[in-house]
This record gives sequence, C-alpha cells and structure tokens, in this order.
Amino acid sequence: MCLNHNPDWEDVGKERREPNPAVFGMKKTYWTKRHCGQPMARYRKVRTWRCRECGRTVVRVTDSCLALCLCCGYHF
Repeated sequence: MCLNHNPDWEDVGKERREPNPAVFGMKKTYWTKRHCGQPMARYRKVRTWRCRECGRTVVRVTDSCLALCLCCGYHF
C-alpha cells in the first residue's frame, strides 16, 4: 500500500523469467520431469509494476510453475 494514496499501477518493462528454487533454495530442478534426458530447471515468470504517483516498484509473479530444459531450452 502506498502512503497517503491508493496505488495506480502501470506496467514497466517486459515479462521475464527468473529462477524459482524451492525448499530453502536447495531444490533447483524438477526431479520427475525430464526432457532430452536432462532435468528441468524451475523458473517463474515475473513482471515489474510501478505506482504512477510515488514511483514505488513491485515485482509480481505471473506464473510460478515453469519448467525449462537445461539442455535445449524447451519449456512448458
């Protein structure tokens, strides 16, 4: 919540992928999902938003269950 006003959010930049480790950052791959014989890395899609009045930025997760092949880059 912004101070003294309701936030008026605007989208800043593109949607991007970031690593999404689980269990205190120790599990970085999906153990059961594989492609090309390699494990699939855990990723999430995030987008940055900025308040038009005060300039405060917030990063919001748009998709948290993204798998990326470490060999060829295939994702689902």
